Amino acid sequence: MLELTTKSIANDLTDKDISTLIVCGGGAKNLFLMQRLQELTRCAVKRSDDFGVSSDALEAMAFAWFCL
Repeated sequence: MLELTTKSIANDLTDKDISTLIVCGGGAKNLFLMQRLQELTRCAVKRSDDFGVSSDALEAMAFAWFCL
């Protein structure tokens, strides 16, 4: 399942000009997922925590924003 996830993300980024992929949620804690994303994409793969946004709270914050 992890390989399907990482390849799906990498395929979607193929024709896009994206230099940094920011990962949040449980995936950000999965070291193998982060490693595979780095290997399969041409992006720097970072956790949202690296930018001062909790990877655990980001999804909840997004839903709260959408509900406003």
